[in-house]
Amino acid sequence: MNRILTFALLALISPAFCHAELRLSPIFGDSMVVQRDQPIHVWGWTAPNSEVSAELAGKEASGTADAAGRFDLKLDALPAGGPHQLTIKADETRTFSDVLVGEVWLCSGQSN
Repeated sequence: MNRILTFALLALISPAFCHAELRLSPIFGDSMVVQRDQPIHVWGWTAPNSEVSAELAGKEASGTADAAGRFDLKLDALPAGGPHQLTIKADETRTFSDVLVGEVWLCSGQSN
């Protein structure tokens, strides 16, 4: 009986000690380039229903994570320039340095 009571007590208390860390898409990192003259999307996961904010070159956006912890913020478009710092704040803070705003090209294909 003591084992069942101990297990039940731990099951009730353990969610209070869980920590949802701020996770971002792997495309975010130091020395990244974001597309100029287009809105900049910042997305990831954190604790459900928590407040999230992002700041880049004086542009700010904020919102609330959904019930699953997913968030998607949109910063206003910026002209080419940099380097800047991208700061994302939720239950913790992440800062990416040397962020440039410029042309982003995606090339693929087959070489002969």
